[in-house]
Parts: sequence; structure tokens; C-alpha cells
Amino acid sequence: MHARILCLRVVLTFISKRDAHRSRLTFQIFIHSNLEIVANLLQKGIRKTTSEYRYLSDVAEHRTSLPQLAQDEATIVDTLDREGICITSLDALGIPSSQKMIEDALAVRDEMCEVGAKNNFFVLPSEEQRIANPSFFLWGLEPKLTRIVEAYIRLPISYLGVGLLRSKPDGDNSKSRCWHRDTQDRRHVKVTVYFNDVNEAGGPFQFLPHTVTPFFLPTWYSKVYKKNFMSDDKMSKFVSPDKWKSCTGASGTVIFFEPNGFHRGKIPTESERFAAIYKYASRHPKHPDFCDPHFSANELNTYQQYLTPEQKEMVWKIR
Repeated sequence: MHARILCLRVVLTFISKRDAHRSRLTFQIFIHSNLEIVANLLQKGIRKTTSEYRYLSDVAEHRTSLPQLAQDEATIVDTLDREGICITSLDALGIPSSQKMIEDALAVRDEMCEVGAKNNFFVLPSEEQRIANPSFFLWGLEPKLTRIVEAYIRLPISYLGVGLLRSKPDGDNSKSRCWHRDTQDRRHVKVTVYFNDVNEAGGPFQFLPHTVTPFFLPTWYSKVYKKNFMSDDKMSKFVSPDKWKSCTGASGTVIFFEPNGFHRGKIPTESERFAAIYKYASRHPKHPDFCDPHFSANELNTYQQYLTPEQKEMVWKIR
């Protein structure tokens, strides 16, 4: 019996060595037949590793240069880190220029339908309206906001401007009204300001807090959906609708959120949502080609006269 077992072991060892040799030959043949593909994969891996190392190194180096925060500012940053979203108000932020920004927004609201651009279910202000009302753009560079954003991103920031929009109750449930993620940078921030009262029927901003998002969902989404959008039916298979966070609120509500998280603008059914959306990223974002600024070169030339040297450094350079 022992002799038979010994013989069997010898045979299995021979077979495994032979198969291993064949596997090595097969692997070598594959490599030689696909040198260009293999080289591209290696280069991509090296670039990704180098990019991540540079990013971590930059974060560590900038740590001692991060702004000192007031208690309310630190609370916003901590909540953003934990949940991916933080809801506050213009009154709570206490930024002096907020009143001027609100007055200008309400002044151009009705005119937007006449001369502004229609973008699917949005009505946007024209370039002339934006230039005539620089308060929209300048509010996003208020020191209180930039301190919060820089402390969250952990790097010097780029300001990509503001989008002022009216979301109409037109029944269109496509594109950004479906669930999606923005992945321009590793950490970036958007700030939404409501200019009218927004209830569930008014198309509130909706978000999946980090604490209820399955750990595998962002990776699965990026592989399967890429830059497309997820319907309610598909999202409900992963996260129960009762865990979707609707950001309803009165005029003056302010929402800080991390766009890497799943979010959308819920379709309005009874009334429109009139809001401003401010965008920020680091100065060397992961995907700079996807960082589209909300201003033209002509607008930027006009705004320059109002900016301090520090603010000029923050404004995204049009490429």
C-alpha cells in the first residue's frame, strides 16, 4: 500500500512539473505575441502608482499649510468626511456678501427664461447676465468657503466657478436627474445654494450618504456604467429608497457635498428649483480634462478686477 502511494506521488509530481513547464511556455508565447499590449498595461500601472504616490506626498507636504478653522467650519469638514454631505444655511455661514448674491439672483431669475440658454430641463443665465452680476462668481471665493473646501480637499484648491440654474417641472427624468458620480478628482466639493423653498415636489437635491453606500458600489458603477446614469429602479436594488437623502429646505439652504458620492437632482413635479452650484477641485486634479469651468475667458477677464492675488491663484486656469 505504501509503495503504491509513493508511486502515485512520483507520478503526480512529474505531471505538475510538466504542466508548470507548459504554463511557462504558454505565458512566454503570450507575452511575445502581445508585447505592445503588455507594455501599455505596465506603463499604465506605473503611471497610476506614480500619480498616487505624488498625490499622497503633496497631501502630507500641505498638511502644515492648511487653514485654521473656526468651530462651525471644522464641523462642516468633519461631517463631509463622515457622510459626504453637510447641510447648513446662508444665515449660519454668516457671509456678508450673501445678501447681494441673493438679490442679484432673484433679479435675473425671470430674465433667464428670455435671454438665457435652455439646456434640456435647465434654464441658464446668459454670459451677459453673468458678467453684469459678478456677485454670483465672487461669492464662491469668500474666505470662509475656501477655508472649508481647502481643509476638506487637503490641498491648494481650484475654483471652477458657479452654475446658476432653474430646474423645470417638465417630466424629464434623464441625465443628472438620474443617479451618478462625478470623478474629476480624488476629493472635490460642490456647494449648492437654494434661492427658493424646495420640498419633495420641488426637485430637491438627493444624495446617498457614505454610511449607507455599499462599499463595492462605486467600483462596480465605474466598471459597468462608466459615465452613464442609474435609474431609480436600478439604484433601489443596492440601496433602499428610504435611505436616499432628500435635501429639502427653505430659501438660503446651503449644501456642501462630495461629488464622488452618488447624487442627483430629483425631478420637480409641482414647482421648479432655483439654485446655484459652486464647484471646487485641487489644483492638480486626477482628471483635469473633465474639469469644465463655469465661466468663459471673457467673463474671467471681467472678474479679474475684483480679485485679490490669492483669489486669482485659486481660479481654474482655462486651458
